[in-house]
Amino acid sequence: MQRLKDMLPDILRRTETSRSRDISRGSDIIPDYPQTHPAVSEDGFVLQVRREIEEELERTDKAIQLINGT
Repeated sequence: MQRLKDMLPDILRRTETSRSRDISRGSDIIPDYPQTHPAVSEDGFVLQVRREIEEELERTDKAIQLINGT
């Protein structure tokens, strides 16, 4: 369970990095790409992943507490 908890923030970081690369590539191809697409911090997919990661972290913390009897 602890390994999962440790991995989750990395999944979010990688998602944000990937989306940032997409924006950079899109900007190289389409001049107004940044004006027509949301920033990483406002991107719907990134926000969804962030919410799901936060929920999973809460569930994982609860499971760890149950396992440890605290």
